[in-house]
Amino acid sequence: MRQEITSELSENGIDKFFFLKKTSPSPSVIEYEDNRRESYFEFTSYVFWEENSKIYIQKFDFSGKYQPRVIESFSGFQLISQNLQKMKNEFVKPYEEIVDGKQNQFVNPIQYKFNLHFNIYKDEFENNFGEFELEKNRGFINSGAEIKNINYISNRELKIIELFTLCNIEIQKLEKVKLERLK
Repeated sequence: MRQEITSELSENGIDKFFFLKKTSPSPSVIEYEDNRRESYFEFTSYVFWEENSKIYIQKFDFSGKYQPRVIESFSGFQLISQNLQKMKNEFVKPYEEIVDGKQNQFVNPIQYKFNLHFNIYKDEFENNFGEFELEKNRGFINSGAEIKNINYISNRELKIIELFTLCNIEIQKLEKVKLERLK
């Protein structure tokens, strides 16, 4: 689907866009009457683009795409323009804690995964991370608000995460509106 949308945007002369894809933490399973089973990870993606001094967002998922909508006051492309080289080289660090004086990396296999894929003036790059890497602590009972993830602050200071936060604000607004699915 991303390739199809990339082709459509490029054919329309749009050379400044990016995708945000959110993949579910666990697979969905389809069971058929003949006892066959298929599993897949559900995803929801959003494409953001700039066209004729307007910013658009369009949602799409495993079953199709929705009508694009204009976004008011989105500073994401300005952030990208000012920080393009920095964003190309930024990576979200893994969740790590100091335990018994040693630095330990923790992995949470049950987490949403995010992929930001950029196409800015034909310059393509992407960044992948999970929601767990952005957490303060592992969320155990009595863990409180104490920051245990030693990479929490540095991850939150990344421009790529600043853009991710701006996108999530727009996505939350979009999800409150009844979207028309395109045929």
